[in-house]
Amino acid sequence: MFRFPLPTVAFAATCAALLTACGGGNGADEPQTVETSPLVGTWVTEQCQRVSSIDGEPLDIWVKGQYQFTAAGTIEVQHFLYRDSSCLTDPEALDQDQPQAMSLTYRDLGAVTVEEGLTGRQLRVTMKVVYFQDESVVDNAYAVLLDGERLCTSGNLILGSSFVSIPPDGSTAIDFENCLRALP
Repeated sequence: MFRFPLPTVAFAATCAALLTACGGGNGADEPQTVETSPLVGTWVTEQCQRVSSIDGEPLDIWVKGQYQFTAAGTIEVQHFLYRDSSCLTDPEALDQDQPQAMSLTYRDLGAVTVEEGLTGRQLRVTMKVVYFQDESVVDNAYAVLLDGERLCTSGNLILGSSFVSIPPDGSTAIDFENCLRALP
């Protein structure tokens, strides 16, 4: 499983990249363009996760992830640190002055019925890790919008409080325990 963790309290990567253009097609069978995707917007993790030191010792710091799906096809990631376990105090943004360690892009391939019988979106997601010159791509990631307020993804696209993961053996079933909430 390829997992991009929050490596230390002092460092986390901001993600932004341009979606490469896709050409061809007659228009009739083209998937929905990113510009009209219902996923466009800013989403925050529901979970407030405790941060651990490099030695694995829990610290009195908690983290939440924020994911902005842009009309240009990027998923911009930012992590925020909190001093309380409910993540209600004024957050400190981690990723402000750090070099970009990865980029995350997506293409909304359109509406589908997911395993659970709900209408969802099929996504193609690419994660490029700059330092390792590594790229992970998943063509069959799924997302479900619940009441327009919650965004839940399949197990092969994990948008966590402190990490992003595209596990190669991840499930295509929707993980309703790890969802994102829409920011007003």
